Amino acid sequence: MNWLHYLLEANIYLAVFYACYCLFLNKETYYTLNRVYLLLSCIISFILPVMQVGALKYRLPLASPMISHAINTVTGVTTPVTVNQPISVYAFTWTDALWFIYIVGVAICSLLLIIKLFKVIRLITSTQTLIDNKYKLISIENTDAAFSFFNYLFIGTKTTGSQIIINHELVHMRQKHSFDVLFMELLKIVNWFNPVIYLIQVSLKTQHEYLADEQTARDTDALTYSSFLVDNAYGIDSLSVTHSFFNYNLLKKRIIMLNKKPSGNLAKLKYLLAAPIFIAMLCASTLAFSKSYAFIDVTAKWHKTTNYQLTFEQFGLYFNDNLGYPQKALKENTPGNVNCVIDIKDQRISNIRVTNSTGQIFSNQVINCLKRYNKNIPTKPGSYALYIQFVVQGPKTFYANEQRIQKEAYPCITNLTQLGYSTTLKAGKQNLAL
Repeated sequence: MNWLHYLLEANIYLAVFYACYCLFLNKETYYTLNRVYLLLSCIISFILPVMQVGALKYRLPLASPMISHAINTVTGVTTPVTVNQPISVYAFTWTDALWFIYIVGVAICSLLLIIKLFKVIRLITSTQTLIDNKYKLISIENTDAAFSFFNYLFIGTKTTGSQIIINHELVHMRQKHSFDVLFMELLKIVNWFNPVIYLIQVSLKTQHEYLADEQTARDTDALTYSSFLVDNAYGIDSLSVTHSFFNYNLLKKRIIMLNKKPSGNLAKLKYLLAAPIFIAMLCASTLAFSKSYAFIDVTAKWHKTTNYQLTFEQFGLYFNDNLGYPQKALKENTPGNVNCVIDIKDQRISNIRVTNSTGQIFSNQVINCLKRYNKNIPTKPGSYALYIQFVVQGPKTFYANEQRIQKEAYPCITNLTQLGYSTTLKAGKQNLAL
């Protein structure tokens, strides 16, 4: 379900960024900045979910299940208690249904994109004429369409004013607008369910047209070029992966923006709004979503924190499996506890000091167990305080491995704290928490 959660979060951010574009930037004449904003907002929306501000999050580790030890009263040998779990039967869930619907949508959108690209490739095989020794002009018989795709310009034989159209489409090709369009087509495959992605694609192509109109009108004048657009407001619909010169739906907007007074320099300050929006959503991503895919902590270098769940889980399980209960104390039903401090240097345990104990017999068990631990502990160097509790529970009567058991005994770490940090982790008797 992580992928679906990730997609949901990313699309929320995508909608917020686009809403800000519509409210503050849509009417400005800084077309290049608008183009950059739309593209970056799409990219950032999919990066934000994997980021978090660790300093804002008080990270308590998840409790790990304790592996209890059962004491055989006949032999005195500690054996693990085996609990029979019911056999799980697979059942089709709503999560499976969502995955199925999502994958079907991805497959359909991928197929549609392949068909569109195939149609363009088929046109590319026609006779070509070079423009500026770099761009290729392809004539299409018996049509009045005009559109471009990367370095290919397609013009119908029935079009008029070919040179103006060529100048317009050359702007698209020089500024690599087809890369933007293809990027949005791929993004649509991943987010086919979100209507915002289709609106962003339309807005981005609109900015492309504004840019091309602005550059083309410089060679004539805005009034003459506007008249040309009106006189040629016809043509067939082109493929969504191409740029069409004759786009009736955008005609009114293009003429309005072509004759609009350029935005002032103060309008550029609106683009700075993206920074606080980004920070706000990053904080929201940290606090509002509980997720396992946020692997980038942007404040890791500036705040003291230790991820105990990841750092000490293996260490704690080692204790649970290898720290034995002293036999003498077990026979006498004597509980115990040990406070000690260990230093971790180069990810290894060193300098073990017992600061408090209910008896030497318990202290020896802990010290010997710590000395036998020969694996790395991936955490910051420093001193760590441990509180180990030895517990005897009984009498109890239950069956394990077909033998009658009267007692249950186990040692467990109930407190593991790095000295100098305020975090104190405690666990109940039934859990091993690190």
